[in-house]
Amino acid sequence: MTPPETKYAQSGDTYIAYQVSGSGPIDVIFAPGTFSHLDLDWELPEKADFLNRFGSFCRLIRFDKRGTGLSDRPVLMATLEERTDDIRAVMDAEHIERATIFGVSEGASMACLFAATYPERTRSLLTWGGQARWIKTDDYPWGLTPEEDERMLSEIRKEWPSKYYLFGPGAGISRDIDQAQLDFLLRYFRAAASPSAVIAYEEMNAQIDIRDILPTIRVPTLILNRTGDPVAQVEAARDMAAHISGARFVEFPGDTHSI
Repeated sequence: MTPPETKYAQSGDTYIAYQVSGSGPIDVIFAPGTFSHLDLDWELPEKADFLNRFGSFCRLIRFDKRGTGLSDRPVLMATLEERTDDIRAVMDAEHIERATIFGVSEGASMACLFAATYPERTRSLLTWGGQARWIKTDDYPWGLTPEEDERMLSEIRKEWPSKYYLFGPGAGISRDIDQAQLDFLLRYFRAAASPSAVIAYEEMNAQIDIRDILPTIRVPTLILNRTGDPVAQVEAARDMAAHISGARFVEFPGDTHSI
């Protein structure tokens, strides 16, 4: 399929690439995980089929976060608050007053922060494979230990894309994929982010902690997670839903992080 037109929204001095596909009575803003590539999404048949089916009932607005994909690659990596403003910038560029915000993986943190900050602009909130934190602490039993996180960063420094990252705690891809799919994903990851960008983002992801904002979310919320997700633990997702008033939690079978 020919990708939709790539447009650009401006957040401060940074240009955020986004695409609009599908049609329907509601707008859904799709906040990606750590990195993405708008054009290459359409080259993987399974992903293109997913996007087409998603766009059958809504207008789907996807974007590449700053520092990744087709968006600007600033030297300094953005904070969670700055990344969250990418959502606001894309909505303003498309003249969207209210939308459903759908955050995947680390994008779930952005989506939750946006919903808490802009409830008047959030029709509803959905997350897939998200956690309130990504690093374990004494009072948060899910995620990587600091030692496991450092190993992941070390693997990225030695090799990008690191297969440890792809199949393990970074992307949680199924090991059942064939060689052609793996070759494509390696090309996708290289195009989506440079090694230094991935390291910077993962170091910042380790600082994410949205536990305090979860009780302030006051929009209809649906939290989704796979039972055996190797990146976002299902109990962490269930705990996140429990701290958002009225949120619904749905568990899906499977042992990958992929939607």
